[in-house]
Amino acid sequence: SVSVAIRPESIRLARVDLCEFTAPADIREVAFLGSVIRIKAVMLGFDIELDVFNQPDTPPPAPGTRVTVGFNGSDLVLLSA
Repeated sequence: SVSVAIRPESIRLARVDLCEFTAPADIREVAFLGSVIRIKAVMLGFDIELDVFNQPDTPPPAPGTRVTVGFNGSDLVLLSA
């Protein structure tokens, strides 16, 4: 059993073509935090949070929608092995 962590800003919605790993995620909650939007989702059965910049020309996904998220292996932090 291995435990890993990843910072919310390291998980990407946009430009997942530049990510080593991608997976579908179901959006559960969207919170506006000024210039950042925190998105809570479920990816492969795990609860995740990701941060995206608040861009007026690109609205965040709505709760209940499915998106593709991605990250790189170098973004993972080993907690225990």
